[in-house]
Amino acid sequence: MSLKPSYLNRFLNVLLLGGFVISLAFTTWNIVQFSRSWSGSLLIDLSEAELSRALARLAVNGTSSGQIEKKLAEALDAVPRDWVVIDSLEEIASTRGDSLSPQLAQKLETARAEDHSLQQQALSCAKCAWDVALCDGLDILTCRLPIELTSVGDLQGVWQAGDAYIRGEEIDKVDATLSVVGLGATAMTVASLGAGSPATLPVKVGASTIKLVRNAGKLPLWMQRELLTAATKGINWKMLSQVRSIGGLKMAISGPALQPAIDSAKHVGSTLSQAGPAQTVYILENTSNALELRKIASVSKTYKNQTVGYLKVVGKSKLVRATMRYSDEVYGMVVGLIGVVTSLALSFVTGGLNVARRRLRRVLSASNKS
Repeated sequence: MSLKPSYLNRFLNVLLLGGFVISLAFTTWNIVQFSRSWSGSLLIDLSEAELSRALARLAVNGTSSGQIEKKLAEALDAVPRDWVVIDSLEEIASTRGDSLSPQLAQKLETARAEDHSLQQQALSCAKCAWDVALCDGLDILTCRLPIELTSVGDLQGVWQAGDAYIRGEEIDKVDATLSVVGLGATAMTVASLGAGSPATLPVKVGASTIKLVRNAGKLPLWMQRELLTAATKGINWKMLSQVRSIGGLKMAISGPALQPAIDSAKHVGSTLSQAGPAQTVYILENTSNALELRKIASVSKTYKNQTVGYLKVVGKSKLVRATMRYSDEVYGMVVGLIGVVTSLALSFVTGGLNVARRRLRRVLSASNKS
């Protein structure tokens, strides 16, 4: 039994309408899920395993021996030479098994002998330990960080800020905020009898590192603004002036308001443990916002002391994008929209064919009557 054309048309129209409704509902559901997502973003972070694979592919497919040699030659010609970049690029070449050209290898050896004599390193480190303003990126943390890692410096920073508040003097809010963050991390570790150390140590190390970088005049503007905002919203300065112990700190601070500063300290501390002191300073100086810092901190878990080299060869934007992918809701919206557009297109085509068929019938009927 065959269906008549009119019944067939109705059946096709019902199918098309059903497909349109289903596609529209699917798209709407994904839009709602997307709007409710924690990020509200088109892009989400890769998992640790996905990130490791993505960065391994980028290291192989996104760089070449020629690119690395070119960047290394440029770094050696720069005045002054940035040995953070040079050492990282050399490490990449070594890991890849790339042999430098004889001319470039000789140039590298000569430059290293000129810039890295034992006498010069000792003098540089001594100056840095005496005055943080005299530190460069290579020795700022190596020579100064051990001095800053105790809680004594943080307590002193808190007390100085409280004393300045009582006297009505100007408060160094950035230094005070970093002292509060570092002291808070120490308090968490003490309170948990050491159990909190793995989680809080990067925060403490990161806060001390940021303080050093800031005192050396190398802290990026975005982080200074972030710390000032945290100081304004997260610290009760009147109550802080009464703090005389780690235990009394909780009453003077607001954890949620300080969270951005805590997160930044954690990412800096994590980068330090993976990429080393010199590269951490370089990375911090060359970030434009908290997102970049977080992404590069995650990249350093894979690239470690090659992180700065890949930043130079691949580029910061491409490296940051490599840590993210489109969310499932975005894929769902795209598939749903394709279904909606396809349903509408087929509906127009079917409707057009029906109109054409009816007109053809009328023409044939008129010609038969005549």
